[in-house]
Amino acid sequence: MDKDAEANRHSPVSPEATIPLGDQDGLPLLRGEHTLKGRLRTKWYRMDRIARLTTSLVVLILGGALVARVLIELFCPYDYWHNPQVTIPPKVDDDNHSAHTDKERRSAVRDAMKHAWSGYHKYAFGHDELLPVSNKSNDKWGGWGVTLIDALDTLYIMELYDEFNQGV
Repeated sequence: MDKDAEANRHSPVSPEATIPLGDQDGLPLLRGEHTLKGRLRTKWYRMDRIARLTTSLVVLILGGALVARVLIELFCPYDYWHNPQVTIPPKVDDDNHSAHTDKERRSAVRDAMKHAWSGYHKYAFGHDELLPVSNKSNDKWGGWGVTLIDALDTLYIMELYDEFNQGV
């Protein structure tokens, strides 16, 4: 027996378990997986057929939507679309004085805001929302008073300074 055979006979690793240096199938770094392209290709082929089909369809649909949006913007920009303008004609008095009706509208909007603020202040102040039917509150937005924060600028713009100071 030569020395290599004698060393292999007493080795805990069998000769079948060792990989000869010329065999590249057992070494992942020699199979082309050490590059990003090789790793992606290997992961792609390891996916089952349905997953590959689903992924391909999603990529195709998203790519098509992106190309369509770019083409629409290039050939027919949104700025040039002629949307119908919706206008609400103002109420006109018999004497053709619309200033009187505008004041009534503003007053009605202010009264509605005062009513909403008083209900919130009475039943749900500091909470996120007022439940108007049960006159209770909830904190489904984290409990930091979303309605309060949202209403402050409206109160100030409507010149409801007393209600604004209550909120602050």
